[in-house]
Amino acid sequence: MPHLVAAADGWDDLNEEDRELVNRALAMFDVLGFYVAKRYVKFDDARDLRGPTVTLAWDRAAPFIQGRRAEEQRRVWPYFERFAEDARRHGGRQGE
Repeated sequence: MPHLVAAADGWDDLNEEDRELVNRALAMFDVLGFYVAKRYVKFDDARDLRGPTVTLAWDRAAPFIQGRRAEEQRRVWPYFERFAEDARRHGGRQGE
């Protein structure tokens, strides 16, 4: 996904194949956030394992997320968003 983020400014700049790749990657983060929200996975364990990656991905994917939300007219990836916010609040990004 990083090469897609660097190569495009937003959702509308991606071709269909790249949109699908970004969508799948972000959906996986949403699943992790869902597992944390439902307490299938402990927040501290998820944060320790993937917190820096999730917060960085959330920040870099912001234009795609905004574009997708506008296209869908709904709040997509809500669990990803919540986990990224909580991970930042309780541990920050790598290098901070």
